Amino acid sequence: MHLQLGGPGSSIPGDNPPCNTLFIGNLHEGVNEAELSAVFAASPGFRQLKVVRGRNTTAFVEYDSTESAMRAHDTHQNALLVSNIDKGGIRVQYSRNPYGKKRDITGKCSWVPSPSLHMLLLSVSSSPFLMDPSGSLLEQMLGWS
Repeated sequence: MHLQLGGPGSSIPGDNPPCNTLFIGNLHEGVNEAELSAVFAASPGFRQLKVVRGRNTTAFVEYDSTESAMRAHDTHQNALLVSNIDKGGIRVQYSRNPYGKKRDITGKCSWVPSPSLHMLLLSVSSSPFLMDPSGSLLEQMLGWS
C-alpha cells in the first residue's frame, strides 16, 4: 500500500533524457522490495526491478518501452511507501543508461551480461565439446556473429 503525491508535472530538475529504465532514489535502507515492486508493477510495461542496497539505497526499474517508463515516471513521482515513510516521497528519475547497458569512455552504450550469464558463458566456452580456439562457434550459438 502506498499513498500517492506528485504525479504528472512533478519532475526533478536536471533529470536525464527519457529511456526505458527509471532510477529510484530517496529510499530507506530497509525499504520493502515487494512493496516497491508492487508500486511499479502496477504500471503497464513493467519488466523488472532491482534494488541496490547500501549507504544510499537505490533501485532501477525496467519497462518494455520508453513510453511506459515515462508514464510510470510521472505517476509515481513522490509516492509515499509505508516502508519508506521516514524518508518521504520517492524520487523517480530516468536512468543514465538503459537497464543492462553501460556507457564506455566514449559515451557509447554496450550490453553488460548479468553475473549469472557471465558464469554460464565461461562454462560453455570452456566445455571440451565446444572447444573452438577462434570462439566463432560460441558467437554463432549466441547470435553475435
